Amino acid sequence: MDISRPPNFNEIYPTLDTFDRALEAAGESLQDSTGRLSGGSPLDPAEIEKMIANTMDAPDAAFSTRHFSEAFARAMHTRISPSCLGRIENLLITVPYYRDGKGNVSLDPREVRHFRTLIAALGDNREYTIVCHPDTRPAVETWSDLASGIHLNIVEMSKFNFTIWAQDAYVGLRGSSGQQILAEGILFPRQDDMAVADEIATQTNISALQSYLYFQGGNILGGSDLTLVGMDYMIRNLGRFGLKTVQDIAGRYASLFGTDILFLGGADSGDFNWYQDRKLTGYGTQPIFHIDMYVTRTGVTGNDGKEIVFLGRPKFAKDIVGTRPEQGGVDIDRYDSFFEQTEQQLNRHFEVRHLPLFMVHGNVNGEGYRAMNEFYNLTFNNVVIENFDGTKNVVLSTYADDVEAARFGVDPQVRRDLEQAAQDEWKRIGYTVHRTDSHEILSHAMSSIHCITKTVRRGSFP
Repeated sequence: MDISRPPNFNEIYPTLDTFDRALEAAGESLQDSTGRLSGGSPLDPAEIEKMIANTMDAPDAAFSTRHFSEAFARAMHTRISPSCLGRIENLLITVPYYRDGKGNVSLDPREVRHFRTLIAALGDNREYTIVCHPDTRPAVETWSDLASGIHLNIVEMSKFNFTIWAQDAYVGLRGSSGQQILAEGILFPRQDDMAVADEIATQTNISALQSYLYFQGGNILGGSDLTLVGMDYMIRNLGRFGLKTVQDIAGRYASLFGTDILFLGGADSGDFNWYQDRKLTGYGTQPIFHIDMYVTRTGVTGNDGKEIVFLGRPKFAKDIVGTRPEQGGVDIDRYDSFFEQTEQQLNRHFEVRHLPLFMVHGNVNGEGYRAMNEFYNLTFNNVVIENFDGTKNVVLSTYADDVEAARFGVDPQVRRDLEQAAQDEWKRIGYTVHRTDSHEILSHAMSSIHCITKTVRRGSFP
């Protein structure tokens, strides 16, 4: 079973002509979508009651739960959970299970180490919602000893095969009464991850709803007044019924998230041949398929009065370590150019600073393990972060000490130099840096620490 995270670009656009036609069809919207876009006003609860009553009174009336779930969300004045503001009070992680040749259920120790070091790094007095198989529950429950005041909400899933990537299948919302909600998109085509939110909703006090929009959580970064959305998920919605323009799509997003919307990316953020060669991993308007791999909000006000946002740039990594053989001969300056459009879009609203983004060409899992491409990125943007009451914490991925990755020829000194540079940038804006175990194996799967978590509840935020 293919559980690769990036979309299959070659399947969607098998020829340059098909890709060009798609960009041409979206051309006007790509030009119009670089600004800040607002949504509609919330519905009054009485309007929703009337809509439901009218439907029930008409036997032939069509009914869409997705339509009504969004109406309820608007009535509840839902707000997206910010990607950095507020103390993390409840963090969701999904712990996949595996069956050996005898049918016994077990955990992968390579994945367990990520969860254990994350919990230890975040420290005391946290709540975790943990999805796992009933047979692995005893092992998972021992994690409560990793810090004091840890409370684990165990959600058992035995009939569905879910992945480690808890970030993607939903977006975290908060209702006006404080209700925590996992909002799913209309479709999530990776293994059985689309069942996770519903299982959580039946076993905890966290709610679930499904939107008409197509999105993935890693491509959305919430804010108190402006939410960042990767352009790929504007394009993938464009032209659907009721979503004929970028304003239609932004309005739907804004209504669900309770903020204005800024789309990031565009036609200048990729190249057909690079997608074909799987150096780039998006749908065609982003260099990497999720923006949380290269964009990070910080909640820190810069010298010009704007919030500081970190943008990963390959050129910054090149300035630190040069061009390395393990990068597969990639033109790093050309690669870096695909991030320039995003920087220009961010500059209108934020103070943009840089973190290193290092492309690698290699197979750290061993020959024949993965049929996908072997280009991947070491990122220092994909972090777990909180900013509250003068306290600023960031849990930063490391790569240099990954023993398994080292067996396949990666250069640990390069990684130490990149880690130091990234850590310096985070400390420069007042963050306390907490380091994890090494994540090279995760990066080979196009992810890092933010991808294996989902913040369900934060402390008070604007």
